[in-house]
Amino acid sequence: MNSLKLAIIYGGSSSERDVSIDTAKSIISVLDDDFEITKIDFDGNIRNLDNLLDGLSFDLIFNALHGGVGENGLIQKYFEDNKIPFTGSGYNASHIAMNKHQTKLECLKLDIPTPKWKLLDDVVDYSTICHEWSNISRFALKPNDEGSSTDLFILDFDKNIVPIQVCSLLEKYSSCLIEEYIKGRELTVGILGNQVLPIVEILPKNNFYDYECKYSQGMSKYQVPAHLSSELASRIQYYAYKLHASLGCRHYGRVDFRLDNNNDIYLLEINTLPGMTSTSLLPKAAKEYGISFKSLIRNIINQAL
Repeated sequence: MNSLKLAIIYGGSSSERDVSIDTAKSIISVLDDDFEITKIDFDGNIRNLDNLLDGLSFDLIFNALHGGVGENGLIQKYFEDNKIPFTGSGYNASHIAMNKHQTKLECLKLDIPTPKWKLLDDVVDYSTICHEWSNISRFALKPNDEGSSTDLFILDFDKNIVPIQVCSLLEKYSSCLIEEYIKGRELTVGILGNQVLPIVEILPKNNFYDYECKYSQGMSKYQVPAHLSSELASRIQYYAYKLHASLGCRHYGRVDFRLDNNNDIYLLEINTLPGMTSTSLLPKAAKEYGISFKSLIRNIINQAL
């Protein structure tokens, strides 16, 4: 039996490059002689893909990229246009899911609760923002299309500080989101094919699940499965699957939630290419479900073939 020729693309130029490299290493570590592996260190420039892939022989590309063009639909469109089979969601789902504003609009259509928010770009009416948000004591400020909690700020509302923080973020990004901060439990739901995995509760050492807590050993604890009533757990899993399916996501994904002190659920965002490192959440959920990391990777590959 011939080995499957598997190309693994990783790296990229987004803020999540290092995470992507770790994901690729973790995936490669559990692949055996059934696979003939080709590593592709992508520089983030779509125009270079023709040269990068020229002469390579493979049956499937495993997309181990995170953020940027690797997750926002651009590389997916390239693969689709060139009829290259690949793992993870396609162009349409990736494009919407990476855009937090569009994702939240989809939540409204589906009657899935999500925190109050406003999309901000280079034309910002600060007086309107301060008036509309004056009754909200804390808020989150974050880029509209970045992952891994990059440049995420949790701030107390201050009409003198808001313009400064927004301007600072808009110097780096074309748009950002101001969102009501929901105090409560941090939960995430992994999806593998048509299967909704057990809910993971995240207990970060910092005030919220920032980049350090996500990728540094010992900076977060996890409860798998989360201690929830069966009714509440089912509702959270239902919301996760509903959004994942509605966007047309495929193979695997992860949906993040907040649960406030009244047990009200709020969907925060969806991740179509969740991390696959030693500290990543989807592998933890899969393990609780009885799926080893090796089996998880093989499952994703088999779905894509």
